[in-house]
Amino acid sequence: MNLSGFIKFREKSPLIIAVDVEPEISIEGLLEQAKNYVAGVKFGLPYILRKGASEIKRITYRYRDNYFFIADIKLADIGFVGGLMIDLVKEMGFNAFIAHGFIGLEGALKEIKKKADELGLFLFVVAAMSHPGAEEIFNRNFISIVETCKKIGIDGYVAPATLPRYIRELRDLNPNAVIISPGVGAQGARVGDGISSGATFEIVGRRITLSRDPLVTLRELMSIYKDRGVI
Repeated sequence: MNLSGFIKFREKSPLIIAVDVEPEISIEGLLEQAKNYVAGVKFGLPYILRKGASEIKRITYRYRDNYFFIADIKLADIGFVGGLMIDLVKEMGFNAFIAHGFIGLEGALKEIKKKADELGLFLFVVAAMSHPGAEEIFNRNFISIVETCKKIGIDGYVAPATLPRYIRELRDLNPNAVIISPGVGAQGARVGDGISSGATFEIVGRRITLSRDPLVTLRELMSIYKDRGVI
């Protein structure tokens, strides 16, 4: 998927569901109910490992016309190992995956980006994280990560709704970037904080996946987005 593909899905919704545990009503029950309210689905590594590659592939292929799928594998390894992981991501039917930016270009991100382009996958790089401890080391290198990624044409980033200054700064540094923003809900950011700061999509997980009536929850989220004027 390329930039235009994400723009198309953004017209549908600003929302990505994060799935790290089995949804309360099952994954297929959730995806059936969310079709009209959600643009993408981000599967975390714990969920991918628990379900297995063949089951993940069955899900992504069944719903490929309804959502884009992101493999949240937080790839942080040398290019060779990264390439092996990216092959698996492609086989499982994902449209995109997430890697860490702190690994640098030579022997790592440069090879990962090249492999992603060859397979038609979109690469998101974590530019900053949402938990308090990220401010101790990781987020201090925010500018270096983004500037390094720009050298090889990376246009996808993860930046936290809990720390919206990073989203605003990232949008200034890369106006055309696709920015996905976690931290909404359980981690403390309000619905709409990421979008109003410049994110392309917000990521919401447990508020939706642990709901016994996700359709009601999704409608509530859409109402909040409309009230805040971000859709």
